[in-house]
Amino acid sequence: VVALIVGGILLGLLKEFTLTAFDTTMARSAGYPVFALDLLLLLLVSATIVVSLQTVGNILILALIVTPPAAARLLTDRLSYMMMASVGLAVFSGVAGLFVSYHAATAAGATIVLTATGVFLVCVVLAPTHGLVATSRARRRGRHSCLLHQDRGGHHRRRRQGSARVRRPEVRDGTFPGARRVA
Repeated sequence: VVALIVGGILLGLLKEFTLTAFDTTMARSAGYPVFALDLLLLLLVSATIVVSLQTVGNILILALIVTPPAAARLLTDRLSYMMMASVGLAVFSGVAGLFVSYHAATAAGATIVLTATGVFLVCVVLAPTHGLVATSRARRRGRHSCLLHQDRGGHHRRRRQGSARVRRPEVRDGTFPGARRVA
């Protein structure tokens, strides 16, 4: 019941919460009650934590509040996708952790935390943009690839890195090539 209430309020006020979280000055100037929205968000988080503590324990709550959003941040830069990915990763970690704990006869909470941590570590290594592999490739490509420059048509062309001399367009009659003559 609490999850439905919290989820409904969050979805209903998502635009306002996003604005106040990222730019409080803009939210104030737009007339939003920033303090009331901050207080409401804190109350929603507190209600979620209090209800969840009674159900699953503090370590699991901390792990599921912090780890899936951190992993989702590595996967995408857009807030809406990050929120969906965070929920998906949390659900996956919970279900996979319960499955593993059932078959391995281990504590469910600890297994879910380890599963969430494992998912985060996989994201740290393999995330398409911010992962270690992608970052390493980008750095390596940046050092060893040719420099790109844009020609007049807007196309990127490769230029040899060793050529330090830049060719300037020829000047004829005081104008650059392709410039219109004004009478």
